[in-house]
Amino acid sequence: MPRTLLPLFAAAAAGLLAGCMSPAIDDSARTGPFYKPANLVGDAQLPATLHRVVVLPISGGEVAPAESTAALDPVFITELQKENRFEIVALSRDECRLRFHVEEFRSTGVLPHDFVAMLQREHAADAVLFIDLTVYKPYRPITIGVRTKLATLGNEVRL
Repeated sequence: MPRTLLPLFAAAAAGLLAGCMSPAIDDSARTGPFYKPANLVGDAQLPATLHRVVVLPISGGEVAPAESTAALDPVFITELQKENRFEIVALSRDECRLRFHVEEFRSTGVLPHDFVAMLQREHAADAVLFIDLTVYKPYRPITIGVRTKLATLGNEVRL
């Protein structure tokens, strides 16, 4: 056997003796332990009187351009409707612009004077859902941060 073929046969023999066993892969994303946020605040159960919720357009603020937040509006509405926990009334950006002269409301911002009365009167709403983007990076690694606040509409707005 020529000396040039000896390394080739040694490599082939090592490959045959190694077999098809692959190393164990740790797939903790599927098997756990799963992440449990420590900063989650809220009631474990929604109030029994909560039937209809007005969902405001997503507020991107300085984090995301208006086109991106407008494109995310139907995504959030669709996913909330799939949950089937309450009736969703989506307040469009056009309606916000016509009535309040702004396209979106931040959960930490100032609300117009007749905002709560209009939602109760015209939509028979029990609550309003504010959705704010806190982080938005549409390119790899894709990152999105969302803060939501559900405010019940009664005599006063409770956040």
